[in-house]
This record gives sequence, C-alpha cells and structure tokens, in this order.
Amino acid sequence: MAAPSRSAELSRLDPRAAWQPWKPDAGRPWNSRWIAHLYRRAAFSPSWDEITQALHTGPEPTLDRLLRGGAGLEEFDELVDESTRGLASNSRNASLSEYQAVWLYRMLHTPHPLRERLTLFWHNHFATSIAKVRQPGWMQQQNALLRRHALGNFRTLLLEISRDPAMLVWLDSNNNVKGKPNENFAASSWSYSA
Repeated sequence: MAAPSRSAELSRLDPRAAWQPWKPDAGRPWNSRWIAHLYRRAAFSPSWDEITQALHTGPEPTLDRLLRGGAGLEEFDELVDESTRGLASNSRNASLSEYQAVWLYRMLHTPHPLRERLTLFWHNHFATSIAKVRQPGWMQQQNALLRRHALGNFRTLLLEISRDPAMLVWLDSNNNVKGKPNENFAASSWSYSA
C-alpha cells in the first residue's frame, strides 16, 4: 500500500483545529523540549535558569514574560543605553566594533529576548550597511529605533525608518533632486505601501 501523498495528508487537516493555540496535554506535556523550542523561535535559546523557571510557572506565564520582558528590564536598558551614550559622547569617534559589542552583550543578557530577536529581524529586513553609511553612531541610532518599535505598530516603524539617517544614506536620498527623485527610496517605499 502506497503512502498517502502530501496533498492528501493536508486535505484531511481541519483548518480550525490547525490554527488553535497549542495546549499541553498528556501526549505533549509542557517540558524542557517545548520550552527550548519556544525560546529558539522567540528568543536566542534559553539558559538553564529560564528552562527551570518556565517548567515551574507553565506556558502562559512564560509567554507573558517573553512578550513583556523579565524582571530588571528597565535597569538593564538604562545600563546598556548609558554605555552607548558614553561611546557617542567620547571625544573620539566610537568604532563600529564597540557598538556591535554592546548589541551582542544586550542580545546575550537582556531580560527581553523576544524584543532583541525582533530587533535583529527588523535590522535584517531594513537592511543597511556600515560599508555605505560609514557612521557607526547612525547605525546604533537605527538599532535603537528598531528596538523601540520591534513589538509595536508596523506603520509607525515604517514612518520612523523612512526618516532614519542611516536608511536615508543607504537609499541614496542625497541624490534626490526636484523632478528626478532617486529610485531607491521610491522603490522601497512603494513595496511597503503596495
């Protein structure tokens, strides 16, 4: 007997059941395997303490913690933001590697890993590069903008990113002249409004 085709298997699925939120049960209990899966998707992988806490508190408090951020978030953000302000106010120009090190530290230690994962996602989506922008401070400023709006309204993020200095340089907006707008910004703006 031949195995059913993939389309035959899919046709037997009930769409309403397929889109229901996952609920642990006897066959699929809330365990470290599911916690690790959740954290790999919504964060950067859990620490042992995060797995232990999630096992103890259950799925809904774990999801809430991922969406809202954990304890000490405001203090952590202030500490890391202060270090980037220190880089920017330094009399010499901060190097890109210093800003990258701060972001890597934030990704590894943040009490809000989902926000940081989405900041990375948006950074990849609105792709810019230091190779063209050549201003590490502007790249860091863009990173902060993406973080601020990572979990928010896409339209607001889009409007803010359209005025971001790193994005404007990346899209060659300095080549815009009356009657002959630069196609990079127009093409990218059109693709988001379509």
